[in-house]
Amino acid sequence: MNQFKIIYTLLLLLFAYQQSFSQASQTDEIINHHCQITNYQKLEQIKTIVIKGYQTIENNDFPMDVNIYLKKPDKIRVEGNFMNMKLVQTINGKEGWLKSSLTGKTTLNLTQEQIMQVKKQLDLSQPLYQYRKKGYDATLMGKETVNGRVCHKIKLVNNTNKEEIIYALDEKTYEISLVQFMKKINGKITNIENKLQSYRQVSGMLMPYRIITYMNGKEVSDLEISEYLFDTKIEDSIFTKP
Repeated sequence: MNQFKIIYTLLLLLFAYQQSFSQASQTDEIINHHCQITNYQKLEQIKTIVIKGYQTIENNDFPMDVNIYLKKPDKIRVEGNFMNMKLVQTINGKEGWLKSSLTGKTTLNLTQEQIMQVKKQLDLSQPLYQYRKKGYDATLMGKETVNGRVCHKIKLVNNTNKEEIIYALDEKTYEISLVQFMKKINGKITNIENKLQSYRQVSGMLMPYRIITYMNGKEVSDLEISEYLFDTKIEDSIFTKP
């Protein structure tokens, strides 16, 4: 009788292992499809990116002109212009600053947490690409509908800080429809959702031309991108304190 129990237990363990292996294989297959159609391999080789567009902020019906300058590995400049109001945010890699018409001549220093969040928001390569190498585990969590389309739901967990990122990848196109994560804002944990839409091919890479951001289910930003520029010359001087 004990021998039958041992054999039965071994069969259950073997079945569980096969199911786990099959799910991991399916997860990697979905992620690989996404990485191929996006062409992250080429995107990773890009040294500078300029993004131009228009952003509508919560409770404001008029869009603001936005220019974003990214220079690898970690330099960022964001410019916003709305009527007579101007905003400039710069990160030189280690330090960051914010200056706007609302603060007058005062330039605010960004905290390290704020700098990390800006970098995370503007990381176009996404942790999905070579996720194991970047220190993440991936789990397929089934399917959900986003913007009327069925999507694969994948959870990434950082092995170091245990932060989670949820992705919804379109079942047919493998485009990212949704990125969801939690972050602390003013001492409170906030649920952030970025809905990515209107994809187009640019220089052999698939890029979103509209990004809608929600905080705790409420829309706070709608960014419509008009142009991507890759590997244009950008001087380091624009990333200094404004």
